[in-house]
Amino acid sequence: MKKTFTLTICLLSLWGLAKAQAPVNLGFETWTDVVAYEDPDNWGTLNFASLFVQGVPTTAEKTTDSHSDSFAVKLVTKPADADLNSFGLDTDTVPGLMIYGSISSETAGTAYTQRPTGLQFWYKYTPVNGDSAGFLVQLTKWDNIQQEQILVGQGAISMKDVVTTYTLGDVPIVYEEAIEPDSLFIILFSSFDALHLLGSNLTTISGQPGSTLIVDDIAILGVDTPNAIKDNAAAAFDFTVYPNPASTTLNFKCNNYTFAQGALTFDVIDLTGRVVQSVSFNNTQTTTDVSTLAAGMYIYRLTDKTGILKTGKFNVAR
Repeated sequence: MKKTFTLTICLLSLWGLAKAQAPVNLGFETWTDVVAYEDPDNWGTLNFASLFVQGVPTTAEKTTDSHSDSFAVKLVTKPADADLNSFGLDTDTVPGLMIYGSISSETAGTAYTQRPTGLQFWYKYTPVNGDSAGFLVQLTKWDNIQQEQILVGQGAISMKDVVTTYTLGDVPIVYEEAIEPDSLFIILFSSFDALHLLGSNLTTISGQPGSTLIVDDIAILGVDTPNAIKDNAAAAFDFTVYPNPASTTLNFKCNNYTFAQGALTFDVIDLTGRVVQSVSFNNTQTTTDVSTLAAGMYIYRLTDKTGILKTGKFNVAR
């Protein structure tokens, strides 16, 4: 089923963000002075609001606390001594937020035509009072006939735990359409649960002042071939996961798969990016026990020894 690109961020349409191009500066090594603050090149932040409204703080800054090389980005949620309604924000707290790619009309995102398997990044996080950080990636394609963005694939995770040393975050991409995208869009928050990122109106973002997310070395995975999720191998067989939602047992079935590359591995990934189950199998039909998993949405990733074959999602209901 075709899905339109539903991420609503009207506050960010007030200024020009990164121009469409191949992704660069994913390690945050280059920055530009913008009057009273610095922004990482090719990224947009909420720092611009501090130039127009007195009492609005800057919430994204350069830090030497890096995973590699010289710099990383630090996003900090801060209180605002100002009325933010003019920016479309129904809150008195400003999250650390940054975005890669423009979000206006058909040029939304950065020009990008590959189908990566996911993104990884290194991070530290200090939440306040149970706050959550978020990382979202979406791939879209402009439909000239319908005059709308079509959602091709997306992935998101939440970060809720205190992380004081650099930790690898993993964001698998689940594809909704079997078409080539034309744009890539990345957004990070120091406050906002990724459970609410997909299809949300982000004008209700708030958060706990002091929550701090440090990010470095974002990597796009599986782009060594035009279609990173191995389309030829994947097309050779059908893979079905059922029931959805599941409560105690999840079944997965392979049709027309020869296991020429050996056993397959079925990983279950929660919305914090953790692999919570991993099952290897070499039969056409297998089950796994999900009775101990918390209710909610999960991502699955099917791999063989050559790489990722398929990704998808399912729900656990109680």
